Amino acid sequence: MVLQKPLYTHLEKSLQAMPGDVGTIPKAILVISGHWEEPDFAVMTSPQPSMIYDYSGFPEHTYRVKYDAPGSPEVAARVLELASRLTNPLRRTDHS
Repeated sequence: MVLQKPLYTHLEKSLQAMPGDVGTIPKAILVISGHWEEPDFAVMTSPQPSMIYDYSGFPEHTYRVKYDAPGSPEVAARVLELASRLTNPLRRTDHS
């Protein structure tokens, strides 16, 4: 990932430092978003997920950020398996 402006240098460096902070290179990173709306619990299972620029009002260069991270259908299947064990996987919780 290469961010184009100096304001994002700190963010980029912190993301690059994550493996050292964690102590190993993770097999996967699970990202949970409250900004993806589906009628039911959903997990992206694509091995090559695309970027979605579903925001507005940010500097123009942020709409060109590329993050070609691979997806993991295996990890997605595990997330779905674990979520199915929840007593109410569709319960909505406020973010605060």
